[in-house]
Amino acid sequence: MAVSKVAVRKTAEFLLYFVTLMAYMGIASLFGFDLSGFDSNWAVLVYLLVLNFLACVTVNYVLSLWSKRNKRRS
Repeated sequence: MAVSKVAVRKTAEFLLYFVTLMAYMGIASLFGFDLSGFDSNWAVLVYLLVLNFLACVTVNYVLSLWSKRNKRRS
């Protein structure tokens, strides 16, 4: 069964994003920021948007480093 490189890259990108988001949620909960601790829906929305932004930036940075590494090797 043949799998395209694009499918593998997108799957790896999603898994990396999901793991990064969960890691940031764990770090935030260590500092007392948890989904159950917010009183308003706006606070939950801002919390998730900030974590989403951090996870996206981290994933893009890691993938760019990976891409540079692969170009240097070939």
